[in-house]
Amino acid sequence: MLDRSTEFHIEGMSTMSYHSLRGLLRWMQGRLTEAQTEIRQLRAVDPRPRYFRILYPIEAEVAADEGRLADVRRLVAEHLDAAVIPAEEATKAGTLRALVRAEMDAAAADPASAADHAARAARTVADIRRLVTEHPTEPLSGLQLEPPPVSLAFAEAELARGTDAAAGAWAAARKRPVFAYWRTYARWRLGESLLDDGRLAEGAAELRAARTEAGELGATLLRGRIDARARRAGLSLQGPSTPPRRSDRTRRRGRSAP
Repeated sequence: MLDRSTEFHIEGMSTMSYHSLRGLLRWMQGRLTEAQTEIRQLRAVDPRPRYFRILYPIEAEVAADEGRLADVRRLVAEHLDAAVIPAEEATKAGTLRALVRAEMDAAAADPASAADHAARAARTVADIRRLVTEHPTEPLSGLQLEPPPVSLAFAEAELARGTDAAAGAWAAARKRPVFAYWRTYARWRLGESLLDDGRLAEGAAELRAARTEAGELGATLLRGRIDARARRAGLSLQGPSTPPRRSDRTRRRGRSAP
C-alpha cells in the first residue's frame, strides 16, 4: 500500500505521514539503512511537532539497534527539549524507552561498566515514570510508536534484564503493546529470561514461538537475534528440540534489580 501511494502526488502532511510510516515499517523489518533514509527525508520536510512522537523514537530505535549509544542519548536530549503541546509531552517516553534498551544492551556487552549503564537506565525509567504521571495520556490522532504507559512497562522490563524479576516483567509487558512487533520482542526477552532462570523447556518454547512470529512479521533483524540467543543456549529452533548446553542451566540467583 505504501509503494502504491507513490503513484499519486504527495505533499505537505501526506509527505510526513508517508516517510513516518515507511521509516517505521523499515525499522520493524530490520532494514535499518532504509529506515534511516526515511528519517532523513522526514527531517528534510521540517516535520511539525506532532510528528516528533514517531520521528524521535524510530531514530532512537535504529541507533539502539546499531549500538550507537551516544546517538541515542543525543536524540533523547533533543526530544526532551523539543517544544510540543502538553498532550504530546508524555509521548517522549517512546524515545526514552529506546535509551533504556540501549543502556542495558551496553551493560550486557561490557561487565566492567555494567553498573554505570544500569544506573543510567534506572534514572531514565524514573524520567519516563515522571512523564506518564505528570502528563496523563489522552487519545491522540495520528501515529505513535506505543502509548506512553506501554513504553513505561517495556522500560521497566528492560531494566529488569538479567535479574530474577525479568521473566515476570516481560510476561506482563507482552500483554500491553499495540504493535505485534513489540509483542514478539517481549516474547523473545521472556524466552531468554526463562533460560536464564533455568526454566529450559519454557524458555525454548517461547523462543521458538517468537521466531515463528518474527518470520510472519518479516522482522528479519529480530529473528536473527532470536536465533543467536538460541545458539548460545545450544538450542535448535528449526527442527526437533535439543537440550540446552549445561552452561545455560545455571540460574542467576542473588542479583537484585539495577
